[in-house]
Amino acid sequence: LAKLCDSLCAGSCPHLEELGLSTNPLGSHAAPHLARLLQSPRLPSLSDLDLSTCLLDGSTVRQVVAVLSQGPAAAAALVRVDMEGNQVDE
Repeated sequence: LAKLCDSLCAGSCPHLEELGLSTNPLGSHAAPHLARLLQSPRLPSLSDLDLSTCLLDGSTVRQVVAVLSQGPAAAAALVRVDMEGNQVDE
């Protein structure tokens, strides 16, 4: 995930609209990489992010939601984030 995020944040795919990472066991170490990806100005067209069944723990899910809650600067075009099948704390 780190190398993928490095490449995308460097501007390798500026027209990327959908990123499907479902069923990859990203786990708890994914949080900083996902946050960086969502905050990158090099992905202006990203509208769909699929993180379903990635073994994300509650802390990682909360961190992703926190980044998305920062407003339009974070993933401005993003309209769908699928995190179904991951651990969510109450």
